Amino acid sequence: SVGVEAAMISETLVEATWALTNITAGSSEHAAAVVASGCVADLVRLGGASDTQLAEQAVWALGNLAGDSASARAAVLQHGGAAVLASHLAATDRPALARTACWVACNVARTEPRPPRAAVAPLLGGLASALQLRAAGSGGEGEVGVDDDDATKSVGVEAAMISETLVEATWALTNITAGSSEHAAAVVASGCVADLVRLG
Repeated sequence: SVGVEAAMISETLVEATWALTNITAGSSEHAAAVVASGCVADLVRLGGASDTQLAEQAVWALGNLAGDSASARAAVLQHGGAAVLASHLAATDRPALARTACWVACNVARTEPRPPRAAVAPLLGGLASALQLRAAGSGGEGEVGVDDDDATKSVGVEAAMISETLVEATWALTNITAGSSEHAAAVVASGCVADLVRLG
């Protein structure tokens, strides 16, 4: 009974978060209404959930807010959104969540006016790690048999997702370096320049 109730609550949270994701994808008035409702702190909390589907939906909603306006982005950051994103940016066990987190980081850094260096600094370590992601079998030998169609397809899906993550992470770093010289210096200090050159 407890297990059934817990599962039902988890499903309800996913659906409620999905609804907020759809609302925040609307106009700036929609985003402002979500911020005014006081639920940003809960979205940040749910963004750190162990349930991958719930965490991704919450992070997606935060990304919609961060990309809408400086005030909505400020609400996300004030409630600890950067720390939650940082924990997912190079999550090798949850590649879809890592991709979404990198997209959100891109939105955080893109919205004008650019956020202060201190606001994006927590993201730099995770973004630097994201640039080093590799698909299983991409650098090894014999990890996937040529006749193993299911394994080959799985690696192909993973490789495509990691490729998208690399694109989003690179865009995030591009947006950060477009800020002040302090932003650029912070990116250099993160140690990711060699990986940016490699990916270039």
